[in-house]
Amino acid sequence: MLLSLPLHRGSYRLQPARSPELFNWCASQDSLAMCKAGASTAGAALAVVLTCLCVFVMGGVVFGISSFYPVLYGQGLYEGECDDLEACPAERPCCAKQRSSVVFLSSACLFAADGIMVLYGELNDRAGAAACLASGSALAVASFLGLWLAAWWDLGASAWFAALLGLGLAGPGVFMGCLGFGGAYPAVEPVVSAIAAAMWDSSAVVFLIWAFAAKFLPLAHVAFAWALGAAVLGFAAWRLLKSAAAGGDGDRGAPLLADDAPKAPPPRLRDVFARRDWAWLLAFMALYNLKSSVYIETVSLEVRALGAFSEAQARRFDVFFDVAFPAGGLATSVVAAACLQRWSERPRAYFAVVVALAVAFVAVQ
Repeated sequence: MLLSLPLHRGSYRLQPARSPELFNWCASQDSLAMCKAGASTAGAALAVVLTCLCVFVMGGVVFGISSFYPVLYGQGLYEGECDDLEACPAERPCCAKQRSSVVFLSSACLFAADGIMVLYGELNDRAGAAACLASGSALAVASFLGLWLAAWWDLGASAWFAALLGLGLAGPGVFMGCLGFGGAYPAVEPVVSAIAAAMWDSSAVVFLIWAFAAKFLPLAHVAFAWALGAAVLGFAAWRLLKSAAAGGDGDRGAPLLADDAPKAPPPRLRDVFARRDWAWLLAFMALYNLKSSVYIETVSLEVRALGAFSEAQARRFDVFFDVAFPAGGLATSVVAAACLQRWSERPRAYFAVVVALAVAFVAVQ
């Protein structure tokens, strides 16, 4: 007998017998538990790092497209719509038609990033966060490679449009996929959510980095290097999320339902949108995103239309806005995360603040 069961105050207590094999087995089990705990901690830390990098590199990149306007004009995008090409200013639109076409391009990218979120939510519910992350990352890498080809081979406006639109469609998939790390590692779920939201806003500075790097390197080289980095990060995040979802080193705790218990099917998309509260929320978000997107796209033009600033001052304002917009989003994400934790049981109070700030923004603009 390896175990003896002596009676101790009316209850049974397991005691190891004097067996070297048992002591070795217990030591190996303790070591295995310690290794699993260490792997789970390391996986959680790596999940936070990969969430930060992936969302920054591939998430809300298109929301900083206004800082990319000078590069697009320098590439001659839509300049064929202007009659007098000799009078084109450097890194500025040649005519109103070219400006309108570039603004339409950015509008399509921003609206795609907002609208595709619903479909990624369906994919995440039905196929898992790993599939969502893989889809978004693959599309992001393909879009960066499209920008590389468009800049290297001068493929024309259609190639630029397709690549930038692809970035808008890819970002929400990367964002929602990385949120899956919070379910795989519950200990760092608040950190993952806050980091993802902060990097989603901060990634608007990516095109500003590209514009700065394009002063020293060909734009095609910058796009290819970014695509390579995105591919490495996306694959690493997908592998870690896939391993954690399969029970590799995530710490998800015991399942709430037995393996043979029937699972309720996910609600249909049309049933969700048929709810009155969702309809009102969708209408509010659609109108606010429309207003904020128009502001992002046209703020540079509005400053110049005032006629109170010189071109040099307007350029300095452009640089300030391109930095302040993602920095403000980063700071706001921290405050919003703290407010959500404090008002977790008072969602109406939190949402009232959101509505008040949105109305104030629209009124001031």
